[in-house]
Amino acid sequence: MDTATRPRAARRALGAFLASALMMIPCTTGIAAETGVPLDAEHFPDPAFRTVVQQYDTNNNGTLSQQELADVTEMYAYERGIKSVKGIEYFTALTDLRLNNNQLSSVDLGHNTALKTLLLGFNQLSSVDLSHNTALTYLALDNNQLSSVDLSHNTKLTELYLYINQLSSVDVSHNTKLTTLWLGANPLSSVDVSHNTALTELRLYSNQLSSVDVSHNTKLAKLALEWNQLSSVDLSHNTALTELELFGNHQLSSVDVSHNTKLTKLSLGDNHLSSVDVSHNTALTYLWLGCNQLSSVDVSHNTKLTELYLEGNQLSSVDLSHNTKLTKLALSRNYLSSVDLSRHTALTELEFYSNQLSSVDLSHNTALTKLSLSDNQLSSVDLSHNTALEWLGLGENQLSSLDLSHNTALTDLYLGENQLSSVDLSHNTALTNLHLNDNRLLWVGGVANSINPDVSGQREFGPVSASSLDLAKAAPGIDVSRISNVQGGRLQSTVLTPTSAGGRVTYDYRFSDAYEPLHAQVRFEAPSFSVAFDANGGSGNTVVSVVSGKTVTAPAAPTRTGYTFAGWYTAKTGGTRYDFTKPVTTDLTLYAQWTAATPARITFRDVSGSTPHHGDIQWLADSGISTGWKEADGSSTFRGMSPVVRQDMAAFLRREARNRGVGDAADWKPTDSDWKRFKDVTKDTPHAEDILWLAHAGISEGWKEADGSSTFRGMSPVVRQDMAAFLKRLAAKAGKDGGVNPKTDFTDVTAATPHMADVQWLGGSGISQGYRNDDGSWRFEGMTSVYRQDMAAFIHRLDNHLNK
Repeated sequence: MDTATRPRAARRALGAFLASALMMIPCTTGIAAETGVPLDAEHFPDPAFRTVVQQYDTNNNGTLSQQELADVTEMYAYERGIKSVKGIEYFTALTDLRLNNNQLSSVDLGHNTALKTLLLGFNQLSSVDLSHNTALTYLALDNNQLSSVDLSHNTKLTELYLYINQLSSVDVSHNTKLTTLWLGANPLSSVDVSHNTALTELRLYSNQLSSVDVSHNTKLAKLALEWNQLSSVDLSHNTALTELELFGNHQLSSVDVSHNTKLTKLSLGDNHLSSVDVSHNTALTYLWLGCNQLSSVDVSHNTKLTELYLEGNQLSSVDLSHNTKLTKLALSRNYLSSVDLSRHTALTELEFYSNQLSSVDLSHNTALTKLSLSDNQLSSVDLSHNTALEWLGLGENQLSSLDLSHNTALTDLYLGENQLSSVDLSHNTALTNLHLNDNRLLWVGGVANSINPDVSGQREFGPVSASSLDLAKAAPGIDVSRISNVQGGRLQSTVLTPTSAGGRVTYDYRFSDAYEPLHAQVRFEAPSFSVAFDANGGSGNTVVSVVSGKTVTAPAAPTRTGYTFAGWYTAKTGGTRYDFTKPVTTDLTLYAQWTAATPARITFRDVSGSTPHHGDIQWLADSGISTGWKEADGSSTFRGMSPVVRQDMAAFLRREARNRGVGDAADWKPTDSDWKRFKDVTKDTPHAEDILWLAHAGISEGWKEADGSSTFRGMSPVVRQDMAAFLKRLAAKAGKDGGVNPKTDFTDVTAATPHMADVQWLGGSGISQGYRNDDGSWRFEGMTSVYRQDMAAFIHRLDNHLNK
């Protein structure tokens, strides 16, 4: 081709190329550019969405012009039932698009590259492509069905909301400008926020996190980690925190918030905490520590608190004297028997149910609008100062009466499961919800026809010991004209009388003209008589009350050592055996009678003919002074080489004294002053009464302590020189200590030896000769412990001495 033809050929080629290119441009784009976009089903298939975009047709010609499209920078279409946003691609100037709360399962925003704000929450999206939307700063995709999302192109994001989806992982490492991030309610087991150092708010609640690292997020002011599986968390770098929600992590047994001194709101409830230190968190106004295992808590430094929740712990006491700004306080489900609220005049809500309160003073809490004191032990409560109350719960207490005349603002009232016999609600005209079930109601007054109260399950009023009941006195204010359907008795004027003694009378009380009546029950008590069972030397004296004409049931047979129970008789001796099928018509006293029992002889498996003092041991058992130990196989052991402790020694000596009729050993009982003699002897101390008899008899008076009190030291072993003193004193008590030539040749007994004379008396009486020295002389070894087998010999020899 010559050079002259090249320009024409080039022009023809260019023309062919342009024609081809124009043919490839979609016709819709051509319409948008030249003639606009028709508002029809072809361009906007979803009728709901088409209705939304019609508002932008400013000249109402049925077509969106290029200018009209360009003018739309914001589109808000909440809750419009939109299933498709086909046609959104024409709105290329959009910077703010809000389509939350619709029915979208997919969305194409590839042409909307100018978007800065995008809200797509509460739809049905399982995926979304945001790769073209690089200008986004605010993105809300919450409450969808997303299992993954790519945010790597959205580097300008400052706020991101992805909560309530199905995300098992999420990468926010490219989104370093984020200040707010919500990822709650997903199945995330881990999350990396180490690159997001600008974050001021992070919410990761209701995931599956067992650990989380927020050490790089030092600007955080709000952190939500509740309902995860965290067992620990390090918050030492997050000193800017003002709000922390960490509740519902059931493996969390401790948490350190000492570095988070700016906290105003702290939620640590429903964890596994047994202690928590909030002394450094003096800015707190809201504190939830409920549903943990706290037995004590110190909130004395948290003087700014307005809301405090400590319910569901193990608190038996709590000091709130420094928390005078409280408006809401929850102490329910603890073990509190008292609480001082006299300084808490700002309280509007108080929850104190399921504790152990028997009384409560609310006279200073005049701002209360809600009060829950159910499931305590209250028999009375004064609400005359609480005139602002709207909600009141006092169920499951022991209230027999209640004055609500000052509580005219009440709308909700719960008084079930008490002992109320009457309730006057004539001043409580604002009531809309009323529960009076399971009481002992005779009547209810002042109930408006507009409400239907729960008055079910009424228990019996009574028992009434009189033969009749004057309802005007028992239930002042009752209108007897509203009583009908009396069963089991009769009503004359205001007096209710049963048909038979001990009967039950029921009636209906029509408290309202609109609803079912109250079903009242009154139980009358028949005359009753007392039947006394005298054990006559045995165990278990009892007295029972029996309704006239009824039979009495024999109690469990009493016991008496060495005797067999023969039955209940009308006299201590003689008399006749009582017939328990006979009706009781008068007061009775019945007596146990006994026959002597021959006990089986006790033998010890660890005592044989080679056991030292085996004969004395057998005598001790036969005499009832020591029967040893009963083993698991049913056999008995004596354990002769075990040292004798002082409390067992007391029992042995008193039994010997009882057998020999010494003094009052057989029937002496300690008085209140006797029980105060030794500070280490109580009614739970083994052989306590024998110990006190020993002191009463002057045989052993124990030790005088530095503070002036006395101790017995029952578990201390008995040494030989002390035993000498005890045996000598018992012999003296029996008048048998005379006529003995003291043994004065013990080589280890001198004038300085404690109880020297008693030791020498013991030797002279033959009760103990001591030990032979190599040179033929004798020693006593006064500080040697007394073994049980030796004790058997000493007591047997003492018995022989007393029997002379």
